[in-house]
Order: sequence, then structure tokens, then C-alpha cells
Amino acid sequence: MEQARRSARAGLVTQNLPGLSVAVGIDGEIAWAEGFGWADMEKRVPVAPAMRFRIGHTSKALTSAAVGLLLEKGRLRLEDEIQTYVPEFPEKQWPVTLRQLMGNVAGVRHYESDEDSSPSAHCERAVEGLDPAGNARHMFDKELFVSPFIDMEATYEFRMRPPDERAALLIREHLPSGHLLTATFVATGVPLTTRALWRAFATHPMMTLKVIGGIHWQALRLWLKGAPFRRHGGAPDELVTIDTLSRETVEVP
Repeated sequence: MEQARRSARAGLVTQNLPGLSVAVGIDGEIAWAEGFGWADMEKRVPVAPAMRFRIGHTSKALTSAAVGLLLEKGRLRLEDEIQTYVPEFPEKQWPVTLRQLMGNVAGVRHYESDEDSSPSAHCERAVEGLDPAGNARHMFDKELFVSPFIDMEATYEFRMRPPDERAALLIREHLPSGHLLTATFVATGVPLTTRALWRAFATHPMMTLKVIGGIHWQALRLWLKGAPFRRHGGAPDELVTIDTLSRETVEVP
């Protein structure tokens, strides 16, 4: 067992791993289980034997084998909607069947990066990683100079509720060092009528000036508190616009 511990610790170093969990089973019983390294390096949380790890694409093979066994036992039907087995999965415009999900043709969105695929909190069960409201998500790197108090090396995460009677938007900004800020917006829809426009004008007078004044007031407070001030790097030599879909730059005449 001591030799196994040495091998595990050596693996942490040679493979540059933050943490590792090892378990040995004999005749269906766990004979030895031990954790090595850190589960959370920033918070200094050590790996424990019972700690669960994200296994990524390995889950596809395990899930396929499990579904095959359950089909043989008659406990699953491929034409059933996914909510039959995962009630937490949000309802969609069209039914999503188990067969579609297993064939990767259900239209379920795929993550675009490691950061996009990782939940912000630990999930004890897989369904806890689902967005119960079926919100749309989008992440992209910061491209424009917005605030003199925030570095350009930032990432924005948007979550938007599908349009209905209410609108809800959540924006998170992340730096390489971690989460920076969260902003939310919630509104209730009303018919676009002349009366509604006049009501909005009467209840929100001088809104543009209020927003501009509020932004500069908060900036002044940050400056007085000693927040680091970052000057604009200046306009580029050639004006360009960025196509966020193809990531190509297009010259502006």
C-alpha cells in the first residue's frame, strides 16, 4: 500500500495534476481508497476518497453501456421523452426522446470551452448542472474598452431567459483571477401602445441623463476609494469591426 501511495504522489508531479483519488476493490469490496493533492487549490480543499470528479466524455461510454443493460431488462424505452426519466429537464418546443439524446441529434447545445462546460458550484447530482429555466447562455472574451477600472483580460458570461411575459438577463464578468461582478436585469412585458409609451415617459423622465450621471458617480466613488485606473490604449491604426461568429476582422472604409 505504501508503494501505491508513492506511485500516486509521483503521478501528481509527473502529470502536473492538482489532485487524484485512488480506490482498489477486491471481490466487490473497497480494500483501499485515498485522496492525494487538492480538489480546490484556491480554497486549499484536499481531495477526499469519497469526493466526486467530473469525468467528461468518459460518461458517454458508461452511459451507453448502462442504457443497453436497462433496455435488455425492459426498464427503458427509446421513444420515451427524456422528462420521463429526468423530470428536471426543461420542456422544449418539440419533444426530446431518449433515442435522439443517445444519438446526439436532440439539439441539446454543446459547450464551446472548458469554462463553458464547468458549473460555478459543486453538483451532487448530474441534474443539478441543468439550467431549470432552459436559459440561453453565451460566453465571449472582452473586446472593447468599457471601464477604466477593469482589465481587458476579462470574459463575459450572459444568461438570458427565453422571451415570454417577462425578460430576465444575467451578466457575469470573470478575470483570470476569478469572478469579478454580477449584473442582473428583470422586466415585465406590456403591450406597445401609445398609452404605454406615455406612461414610460412619465415614470422614467430624463432616464438617459440619470444613467450617464449614475455611471460617472460610481466611477468617482471607485476612484476616491483608490481603485486602479487604467487609461485607454488609444484607437487602432485602422478602424475594424470584429465578426464574433467567424472571429475575422473586417476593415471599415
